[in-house]
Amino acid sequence: MELRGVRALIFLDGMPNSALTSAVEPGSSADDRKFDITIRAGVLRENISEMLTAKERTCFEVGATGFTVSVEGGSMDAIVYVLLHEVTHLVDSVLGLTPENPPCGQQRACGPTEPPPNPPATPF
Repeated sequence: MELRGVRALIFLDGMPNSALTSAVEPGSSADDRKFDITIRAGVLRENISEMLTAKERTCFEVGATGFTVSVEGGSMDAIVYVLLHEVTHLVDSVLGLTPENPPCGQQRACGPTEPPPNPPATPF
């Protein structure tokens, strides 16, 4: 099966996150752009509930409150969710759907250290 635009699908032990999608040649045109998708190898042994529970628990400190966070998402293999999530980054990058991610071959409106023009208001 061919995944158009994916140069490599890599499984790596010890990643701090679930996966990462990286552009191989960021300046190339949308038709020629390639991406590497690197996935934490442990994802292959997890279901969606296990993976998301572990991920969400990294956002909270374990304390004396006794509260815990759990995600019940069913028993679907986590790899299905991870691949779908990472491929959406690929599509976003190629099509420039997110304003900070212009279509391939176009320049950003601001440099890497400059804030985007008119940043969105924080909902808090």
